[in-house]
Amino acid sequence: MRLVEGGQSIADAARTLGVVDQTLFNWGKAHRILLPAFSQRSMRGYYDLILEVCDKLVAKWTRLAGEEILVADDMTRLTLDSIAIAGFGHRFESFEHDELDPFLLSLGEALGEALNVITRLPIQQKFARKSTAQFNADIATMNKLVDDVIAQRRANPTDAKDLLNLMLTAVDPETGEGLDDLNIRYQVLTFLIAGHETTSGLLTFAFMELLKAPAVLAQAYAEVDRVLPGDTRHRLLLRP
Repeated sequence: MRLVEGGQSIADAARTLGVVDQTLFNWGKAHRILLPAFSQRSMRGYYDLILEVCDKLVAKWTRLAGEEILVADDMTRLTLDSIAIAGFGHRFESFEHDELDPFLLSLGEALGEALNVITRLPIQQKFARKSTAQFNADIATMNKLVDDVIAQRRANPTDAKDLLNLMLTAVDPETGEGLDDLNIRYQVLTFLIAGHETTSGLLTFAFMELLKAPAVLAQAYAEVDRVLPGDTRHRLLLRP
């Protein structure tokens, strides 16, 4: 993935949304290195970490029973924290704060400016200096967080079986090469940005539609009780 600064064209604006690194060679290398992380065995390894984040969501909603809840914001917290901890060992701890993490705030601003770039005339873009400066600052905020995560893992290696360790230690079976830190940064940003947004949107609309259809919601409750009777968390993890 690549985030560029101050795009002047539609192609540049699209890159601000996050795209695969521009060369097919780098994309293929990263794809082959990361493929094992999405096997069934690897996905089971993420279960407890994601469950930990889900428990924090449930605890918050239980604490706020009877109060108005911003579901979309909490689903964003849920998916971002799940990807960050399961994939890269980073804890945003989003449910510990009322405000969204600065990474998410910068992301929202950067995406908004990316869309603005697309609709501006070239002459307008030349005068959008304040917006461009803020865009560059938002990109820098996101890059710094990811670079710090990578540097911390390099300084304090672990045996974690996550995406970050795979990118830091594995080599491409075709070329025998690993990924450099810049490529790793692009990959991490891709997962954090593209990975959380679509899932949080899906969950938000799913909740809304279920609440509008009590009969369907009752069926969903019944299915959960049938598939997961009682507390069967670990049995679910070990199920073939």
